[in-house]
Amino acid sequence: GGRGGRGGRGGRGHAGEEDVVVVNENDLENEGEGGEEGEAARRKNRQRQIKRNKKKQNAKNETDGAEDDEEDDEATGVTEHFVHPSVETGPHCTIIPPCHIGEKVVLGAHSVIEKAIIRKNTRVGPHCKILGTVMAQAELGAHVNVEGTVGHGVSIGPNTVVSGKVQRKAIVGPNCTITGHVGVGAVVGSNCVVSGDVGNGACVGHNSSIEGKVQKEEVIKANSTV
Repeated sequence: GGRGGRGGRGGRGHAGEEDVVVVNENDLENEGEGGEEGEAARRKNRQRQIKRNKKKQNAKNETDGAEDDEEDDEATGVTEHFVHPSVETGPHCTIIPPCHIGEKVVLGAHSVIEKAIIRKNTRVGPHCKILGTVMAQAELGAHVNVEGTVGHGVSIGPNTVVSGKVQRKAIVGPNCTITGHVGVGAVVGSNCVVSGDVGNGACVGHNSSIEGKVQKEEVIKANSTV
């Protein structure tokens, strides 16, 4: 029988990233020489390795997010003016130095950018005002005013005002006012006011007012007050 059954691992090529397993020879030393018991041992080992990989990735994501936030906080004091040649600006867009505008940034018509750091692949809609902030790969709708901190990959709907902090990969709907904190990957619906703290991965329904704290991954129904 031997260990020939191990050759079948190539069949996992269509699995998602979460199912990718890295197994070395040491992991397999005590799995057995074949048969049902050996196969059961191999399955258990794969499952343990998947769990370990997920834990490592989650820890890495949290660390990367903390590093991004520290970088953003430190970068708000821009002193040298730089606009990358690839930047696209709409009619009557105004950039007031010093600013740092990175590669492939799009700035909509009639927008005003002042003392800001806007990193690559960010899209700013028309009639926006960006003052003294930092953002990267963000997506801003029309008539958005930002004077706070906007993290990597954030999406903000039109007619929203941000003077607080919106962390990476968060989504904020239209017609919102954010003076507090929106955590990593959180979702805030339309017409919301956030002066408190929305935890990482939380979801706040539209027309809600958040003055206190929304816990991590908590779901707040529409028209709520917290």
